[in-house]
Amino acid sequence: MQEFLVRSLRVPVTRVEPSWPAVVQMAREHGLSAYDASYLQVAQALGVPLATLDERLAEVTETLGLLATPRED
Repeated sequence: MQEFLVRSLRVPVTRVEPSWPAVVQMAREHGLSAYDASYLQVAQALGVPLATLDERLAEVTETLGLLATPRED
C-alpha cells in the first residue's frame, strides 16, 4: 500500500539552469539578491508566473507582469 501511495504522488520535476549573466543583470537592475533574481529569471525565461511572499521580489515580479497573484496594497 505504501509503495502505491509513493508512486501515485510522483510529480514530474524538470531541472532548469538559470542564465547566470541574466541573473546578475537582473539582480543589479532591480536591487535583488542573486538568489531571488535566479528564480525571477527562470520564471521570465519560461514565461510562467512566480509566487512569492518576499515583498521586494513581489514588487519586481509584479512590475514585470509575472506575479502569480497580484498584491492588494
